[in-house]
Amino acid sequence: MFRTHKATLCVTLSVLVAVSPSVVLAQQAGSMRKAAAVPSATTPVQKIPAKKLDVSYITPGANFAGVAHPRRVLTAPEMELMPVEVFSAAGKKELGIDPVDIEQIMLIVEPPTRPGPPDFGIVVRFSREYNIESLLPNRLDHVTAPAMLEGKPYRRAVGPKGEPSLFMPDDRTLLVAPEGMLQKMLAQKKKPVAGTMARVLGSMNDSEDAMAILMVEPLRAMIHAALIQNPPQVPPPLTGLYDAHNLISVVGFKAKLTGPSPRMLLSVRANDEAAAVKLEHIVNTALDFARQMTMAEMTKAVAQGPGGDTPVKQAFLQYGQRMNRQMIEALRPVRKGDRLMLSTEGQPLNFATIGVLVALLLPGIHSAREAARRAHAVQELETLENSLDNYNSTREPLPGQADLLPGLRDAREAARRARSANNMRQLGLALLNHESAHKQFPARANFDAQGKPLLSWRVHILPYIEQQGLYERFHLDEPWDSPHNKKLIPLMPIVFQNPSAPVKPGMASYLAPVGPGLMFEGKKVRRIREITDGTAHTILLLEADPDKAVEWTKPDDWNYDPKNPLAGLGKAHPGGFTAVFVDGSVHFLPAKIKPVVFKALLTAMGGETVDSSQF
Repeated sequence: MFRTHKATLCVTLSVLVAVSPSVVLAQQAGSMRKAAAVPSATTPVQKIPAKKLDVSYITPGANFAGVAHPRRVLTAPEMELMPVEVFSAAGKKELGIDPVDIEQIMLIVEPPTRPGPPDFGIVVRFSREYNIESLLPNRLDHVTAPAMLEGKPYRRAVGPKGEPSLFMPDDRTLLVAPEGMLQKMLAQKKKPVAGTMARVLGSMNDSEDAMAILMVEPLRAMIHAALIQNPPQVPPPLTGLYDAHNLISVVGFKAKLTGPSPRMLLSVRANDEAAAVKLEHIVNTALDFARQMTMAEMTKAVAQGPGGDTPVKQAFLQYGQRMNRQMIEALRPVRKGDRLMLSTEGQPLNFATIGVLVALLLPGIHSAREAARRAHAVQELETLENSLDNYNSTREPLPGQADLLPGLRDAREAARRARSANNMRQLGLALLNHESAHKQFPARANFDAQGKPLLSWRVHILPYIEQQGLYERFHLDEPWDSPHNKKLIPLMPIVFQNPSAPVKPGMASYLAPVGPGLMFEGKKVRRIREITDGTAHTILLLEADPDKAVEWTKPDDWNYDPKNPLAGLGKAHPGGFTAVFVDGSVHFLPAKIKPVVFKALLTAMGGETVDSSQF
């Protein structure tokens, strides 16, 4: 039955996204009208008496329950700008039910006890009488058959395993559930057995427009098994999410969409306070990553848009940076003891901003996942080649093995090049986020009172590559080779290590281009708005030859030589080297790139015109 309604679900979700701004406007307009209608502070306020939720159908094994009140929301004065007529017409046509007639809908889910989907049950309570034969017109014949239950006609599931049956115990209640779950719900109604979910929900009232509770503990073994069988490839900053299910006990959500003060509250209870602290770190790390990825996508979109690099586009990018920060910060939870809470109390419920954030984040997540897959492929290729090399050193070559190894080495080099490009992409994002936070890129180093460079820019972007703890260990007022700072060189983050460069530990081959008019020049700092050549046409970092690698904390980089523009470049990989541009994009530049083109790409405000086909 559910497969036949995929199109209907997609259309409904599209309508909800499209009308979400209207919801916000409606709430604000309704609130203003209410305020204007109050003649004095002594006018009595009518309150709808709260009543306890009916939990009589919640089975003892349920670990999830969600409740919503569609009629209350759709008929509220605050929602008068919503297309209620459209929802009503669509509901009548597709389901035989007018959504305005649904007083309450409750979803109950039990964790699966066998391979397959979990058991679920839906309880729908109407404001008027309905007939089961009028529900889902012309859509039940192939999945249900008429039958009798408790002396009443109902629709018994006859389709594939898991299809739901439909039963109305009275004229205003509809139960939708697979046959086995339906029988358990009816048995629970007749002879209640106290369960945790029923006790929790039974202690609440139905004053909220929507609420949901998820108990995570019953799912832990299943989640753990799924992660082992099919480990997802996620970017490194998100790997902490693998452990989240072991830290969380209960997740709760409630929303008040009507009334003068709409609000939402998401509450996550951890196992204990220590688990909550760890969970808070995981969530904040994920949000920082989301901010980086959305900012990179926004920068790229503005840079690649038509019309060249104009003040208007730069202003739009600054606005995007500000909105990006506000949206991400609005999603940061507050920890209180063993709970993390995210509340919109006192804020407008603007669902559209969440949609914009997701739209910007998805491309970046996709790119990061691809990079993670490439890194995983590198590891597998290295393991395989090392095994073959070890075998060759002790045994006679196998037939055809000599033909296999060159191709394998080529594949490994391609994968290493991809991993190096991913490293540079992360460093470019870190520099962009530094610019977003401080309104400027870092200088090539920080300097003492006499103008002596102390620590490289690589140290100053540590907070933006999830290395805040390492950053705090540096003495920023001391040079890179002071007795204290020198001890930190072996702790170089792996993102600075070029997998194709055979250099000593603590050495970095990702260097900043330094010279007059370049992104890094003396003590100067650059701002996005200063890059008049265009962010997509200005190099931010370069992948230098292995013999040009430097201690990663040392304020030493690649210095531009007009007489030999490509000195120290082109040997990191066969045929060329990698560069990351100010818009966050990464390109592999040929070792034989024309010097005039390369110089144009290096300058930030040289006024040259470069077509992307030239590199």
